[in-house]
Amino acid sequence: MIISSQIQEKLKQIKESPQGFALIEYLNQAKREMNDVKSMQSWEEVLGRKFALKVIDDLFVFMEDKKVDIKNKNQYE
Repeated sequence: MIISSQIQEKLKQIKESPQGFALIEYLNQAKREMNDVKSMQSWEEVLGRKFALKVIDDLFVFMEDKKVDIKNKNQYE
C-alpha cells in the first residue's frame, strides 16, 4: 500500500504528541501479541497476522525516530 505524502507528514508529527506516544506503545504491544505463534489456530489467522504486522511496520517507518549507527574508526586503521 502506498501512503500519500499528506499522511506521511501527519504520521511524522504524531510521534511527538502524548497520543502518538500512546499509539506507538499500543502498536508495539499488538506486534508482540501477534508474533506469539502458540495462540494461532488456523492458517488464515497466520496470514491475517502477517498482513497486520506489515501494516504496523509500514506505519512505524514514519512514526519512529530513525536510529543512526555511528561507527567509530578503529585506532589501528
